[in-house]
Amino acid sequence: MEQKYRQMAKRALDDLYARYWTDADGGHILPTHCGVVVDRPRMIWETAMLLIAMETYYDATGDEETAKRIAATWRYLKTCFTYEQMAAGFGQEPNLALDDTGWDIMTYWMAWRFTGDPTALRLVRECTLCAYAHFKDGTLENGCWYNDWAQYNDQWKSSYIVSLLLTALKYCRDRKGTEQESAELLEQTLTLCRWVERDFRRDRCQTFRCGRQDGGDYTVDVTDNLYWIDYNKDRENKPERFGPSGGTRQNDIFELGSVSALFANMGMAALNVTLSEMLGDPAAMKRALETSASIERVYNLNGAYLNDRDPHTDATMLRDYVLTILATDRATDAQRDMLFRTADHIFENGQNSGGLYYPWWSCVLRPGEPIPERYARCKPLVENMMVNATSVTMICGAALLEKYGFAPGVPAGSARRSTRSTCF
Repeated sequence: MEQKYRQMAKRALDDLYARYWTDADGGHILPTHCGVVVDRPRMIWETAMLLIAMETYYDATGDEETAKRIAATWRYLKTCFTYEQMAAGFGQEPNLALDDTGWDIMTYWMAWRFTGDPTALRLVRECTLCAYAHFKDGTLENGCWYNDWAQYNDQWKSSYIVSLLLTALKYCRDRKGTEQESAELLEQTLTLCRWVERDFRRDRCQTFRCGRQDGGDYTVDVTDNLYWIDYNKDRENKPERFGPSGGTRQNDIFELGSVSALFANMGMAALNVTLSEMLGDPAAMKRALETSASIERVYNLNGAYLNDRDPHTDATMLRDYVLTILATDRATDAQRDMLFRTADHIFENGQNSGGLYYPWWSCVLRPGEPIPERYARCKPLVENMMVNATSVTMICGAALLEKYGFAPGVPAGSARRSTRSTCF
């Protein structure tokens, strides 16, 4: 079988390495801050965006050189941050807010997987538990804040937490019966999973009494089984003082300003598959399939994925989504073809621009064609390392799906399929 997407992914990663890799200090991803290459990393999450693309490519190909690059970058990161910085220090770099912490924890889990470093494994457990304790709203039943008040003179809650929750579930599943097993981590993670389903899932009609800033009510009546991106509690600078942020414009899912997020929806679908398999819970599997069906419907723009909310991170949960949904008989051919078409668009844009992988995934720009007007004010995104890495992750995800015997237009019955998740 032709390995079209594997070849595309290799070319795309090589383009990123040409810009964002150095062989100095044993080799590592170049540190960036706000997308600009700097002397020393201030955050881990920025490096994590390229690491996620590399891990997805490794799973698609088994390429040992990629595994060596991941291990080398982990060794480098450990020289740049103390254990205390990596495990805690919330509200400060590198664990500035909950999303930064989540991508960091994904990095620690990846480091454990590729190096067997016990420090990385310990960081997964300790950093997650410390984050839960630091960001919780009184009790975990009330969920976690996205940020400390001092950062913005404002606080809200966010489905960005999915990166912590899914990684914590993997830890609990894979370390069960070992000396690293943590009943505390599992219990707290399950509590937070229930909170996310209660406050973020768009699955019912709900009226928020006195929810507007002027004290008026508003009603959310959307049942697409996707997830809100943010949730407000006594928030002063949004139209909705209480309830989902964007609840008064509930169908606004578009580029650069959505009330939902592709990565969160993919992540919650993968999380629910994982919960179903760990707990034998058919309701969780039902939720996963409902969410994945809505991703195909709501996030379909010209047959490709809508890069809706955060072009720096919108593909971060794709690997998990491929392994739990798309590469199994839980998905339809149309759902798989959306990923392939997205990868085609991104790759063509990268080749037309000399190896820059743009954040618009629904169209192909020809050489010399102007940047879409909606992105004109965000032109720095074009050369931003995290944005490029996120787009390339989509191509690597297509290569991973191809590994399981799928291809555009090939009926699922002719592919190698499984009804269970691949270990991830």
